[in-house]
Amino acid sequence: DEITITSNDVRMHICPQADAKEVAYFMELCRAMKLNPFLNEAYLVKFGSNPAQIMVAHKTLVKRAESHPQYDGMEHGVVVMREGRIYQEQRGAYYPEAGETLVGGWCKVYRKDRRMPIYAERSFKSMNKGQANWKSMPDVMIDKCAQAAALREAFPDELRAMYVREEMGSVPAQEVQVEVSTPPESQTHVAKPKPPKED
Repeated sequence: DEITITSNDVRMHICPQADAKEVAYFMELCRAMKLNPFLNEAYLVKFGSNPAQIMVAHKTLVKRAESHPQYDGMEHGVVVMREGRIYQEQRGAYYPEAGETLVGGWCKVYRKDRRMPIYAERSFKSMNKGQANWKSMPDVMIDKCAQAAALREAFPDELRAMYVREEMGSVPAQEVQVEVSTPPESQTHVAKPKPPKED
């Protein structure tokens, strides 16, 4: 089943500050990538006079990758510096902090049709926005950025133009825009959420 989302829905419930062109970009991305913003799969965010940013939830990228027939798992973690040495294979979004400095995140994505994993790293210095979550859980944030980068590289057709919230602010605006074919006042269709099962 599908539900219809209009540009007025986007302005009223998702991003009232967005202009007609930004709403059209967002609706086109949701239509093309089959994203449902009402299930928190995609977001349109605008601060002040800055251009609106289109972003997706981290879980959306992971679910899309897991549903691909060639997906064969992934490994990920943080990169830390300890006693002047870089440790890149520390798994998971955790580091003890005492005596260690967080410097980045890494991720390996495995495909059944590839001999070698797709590998991506992200620098903490370049990705850190200094905002609340980056201060309270920097290891989780940089880990998600590395995962998103590796997943997009591993599945470019399925995950193109899909950047997670944790990355935004470091991604040039033109990289998250898609070609507009949806008129500002038109409609787009997304999957209808299934009602919860009764106990």
